[in-house]
Amino acid sequence: MPCGHVFHGNCIEMWLKMKPTCPMCRFHMPPPKLRFTITRDQLSWKCETDFQNLMHVTPTRG
Repeated sequence: MPCGHVFHGNCIEMWLKMKPTCPMCRFHMPPPKLRFTITRDQLSWKCETDFQNLMHVTPTRG
């Protein structure tokens, strides 16, 4: 816990699902950080799609 209190992992996990505070001092826990992951296959597909889109663009003169 950021406040320094120590609890058994399973116990604090169950507590935090109910209340986002430390059971001892009521320190309000910050929201969890979101993580996004992309797999190599997804990245490869996106690059291939982007490349195909570039091949279909008609050049214009400005």
